[in-house]
Amino acid sequence: MRRDHRLHFLSWDHRKTLYECFVLSKYLENFNDEEVLFKKAFFLNLYDSELIPHFRAEEEILLPLMLNHLDSENTLITKLLVQHVTIHHFIQKLKNENSVHNIRLVLKELSKFLTEHIRFEERILFETIQNLLNDDELNQIDYELKMRYEGKYDSPSCST
Repeated sequence: MRRDHRLHFLSWDHRKTLYECFVLSKYLENFNDEEVLFKKAFFLNLYDSELIPHFRAEEEILLPLMLNHLDSENTLITKLLVQHVTIHHFIQKLKNENSVHNIRLVLKELSKFLTEHIRFEERILFETIQNLLNDDELNQIDYELKMRYEGKYDSPSCST
């Protein structure tokens, strides 16, 4: 699937999270206690530094523009918001958990859910946005994302 260049910043965010979820799905069972605790801290930091700003961008930039074309009861909008709340819930469980065994279980659930969430956004939500919104609206998204990300992805390897 070809991603419209005006949504690339959001897709780039997904890459890092997908990679980390892949690492957990592949190696979590073999991690020792110290590595599990490190991954807990890593995911809590990822949540604060990457996921929260990403969710806010989607909810504050994409969803209002989608509502120009859909009603607020639309299943895509509802699904996105429910998934964001579910991820917040997993993070709260992770924050409150002290048992390495239970941290491992929560990380496993969280990584599986995050992977499914990202796949939903990339395969369904972003495709719908690209087909639904007009050029002016997509340009508005591009502008607002660039303002929020303030050069975060100014590397040549991240070029659109």
